[in-house]
Amino acid sequence: MVSNNNIKYLLTMEKYNKTQLIHSVYEALQKEDKPHITKDETERVINEFIQRVKTAIISGEKVLITGFCGFSNKTYKGREYVNPLTGEPIKVPSRNRPRVKFSQVFVDNVSDANPINKKSTRSDKKAA
Repeated sequence: MVSNNNIKYLLTMEKYNKTQLIHSVYEALQKEDKPHITKDETERVINEFIQRVKTAIISGEKVLITGFCGFSNKTYKGREYVNPLTGEPIKVPSRNRPRVKFSQVFVDNVSDANPINKKSTRSDKKAA
């Protein structure tokens, strides 16, 4: 489970790459008295997770992780545009794009942990 302290830490980082994620998960497992899990095994688990999500999305399935996000594939229809300079029609073929939609629980946790995102309420405005 991701705590608000972890979210606050992640928000202070400029970027959080895959290597840092592997290290973070490995350290969390070590703190939970699971020293039999190596860093290489942690990396394999994360890589396998990513591969399974890719495979599911490519095959048209949705991947839902309750409390975090959902992965899906969105198909955009092909269209015909007109080049404004030449007036020539341009056909754009249909295409698939991966989508990630965060759960409301996750969005609320991140918003609560980040004071920049907090919206002012009416009572805040009246007090000012």
